[in-house]
Formats: sequence, C-alpha cells, structure tokens
Amino acid sequence: MQPSGAVQPIIVTVTVGANLHQDILVQGSAVQKPQWYGATTYASPVQVPGSGTWAGTLNGYGITDFFQFPAQANRTLSVIVHALDESGNPSEGKSLPVAGLWDIADPGLTPAQANTPSAFNTSYFGETRLDAQIFQSTTFRLGIADYRGDGRPDYSYQARVLYGDRVLPARASVAGGTPRSRQQLLPGV
Repeated sequence: MQPSGAVQPIIVTVTVGANLHQDILVQGSAVQKPQWYGATTYASPVQVPGSGTWAGTLNGYGITDFFQFPAQANRTLSVIVHALDESGNPSEGKSLPVAGLWDIADPGLTPAQANTPSAFNTSYFGETRLDAQIFQSTTFRLGIADYRGDGRPDYSYQARVLYGDRVLPARASVAGGTPRSRQQLLPGV
C-alpha cells in the first residue's frame, strides 16, 4: 500500500521489552473531505445517482459505503469500481475495492447474495467488477468497501452501475438492421 504524501526516512532503535512511541510527519498527504452523499450505513443507504456513476472515498477503518437502486426481474447488471489515488488516477497501490449486493429486505445477517471475493478481478488496471442476474423486481443495496477493511482520505474510487431497465424499441431483430437512431437504453437507476 502506497503512503499518502511524502515520508522522510527515519531510523528507530528499539530494545527488548521496551515500548516506543514515534510520530511520523507525512507532508502533502490527502485530507479528508465530506462526501457528497453524507454518511451511509447498511440500514440507511443513499440513492445511486440517476446517471449511475459517482465518486466516493473510503475515509476510515472499516468503512463501507452503501447505496440503493431499484431493478426489475429478468435483467442483468454490472457494478464497476475503479480504485483511484489522491490525484484521481487509477491505482492498485491504495484501496482494494470490493462490492456486495443485497436485496433491500435482507437484514444484513448473511453475506451479500452477489459479491466480489477479491479486488481487481478484471484485466483492467485498478478495476473491480460485480456482475449479477436479477431474479425478482425489488430495490437493491450496494456496498463498496476496502478488502482489508482499511480506509483513508486517499482511498478514492469511481463507481458505476450499468443496468438497463427497458430498451426502445421493445423488439429488435437478432439479425440486426434495427435503426440505431431509434434504439435507446433507458437507465433504471
């Protein structure tokens, strides 16, 4: 894990049985900023933006950001989370983002019905992806966390829910030829 800011090397000498307290000054480290969505909990997730794309930061140890969105049965969706450094560039040296998806009625006593068992599970640098099949129409709770449970002001991410609620026109030929100007994917989030 890369530090946030610049750390000057120090030499620490310890002796057996002794305790040592050492403060380390880190210059230029990321500063915690308030989230646009405020504090979230499993019991009170915030609505996914209508665009399906947003940015956030896992600011503290054990923090999980929770969001919600409605989805219809017989659809599929993907949640894509990109880990970012404090400059907004993709990173695999900061957070290890993972995602979980629960039915909103789930009391949270079980693991997520759909989840990413590890971070960076795609061939794209800094990307974690969760794919899910929707079997019933309901509202879903999405959690994004660091795999280690860590969190700092430089553990930023960009998330996106790719989900199409309906397509216009309602029927399109599998052979192609449906005019593209009439095809439209309508977001359900």
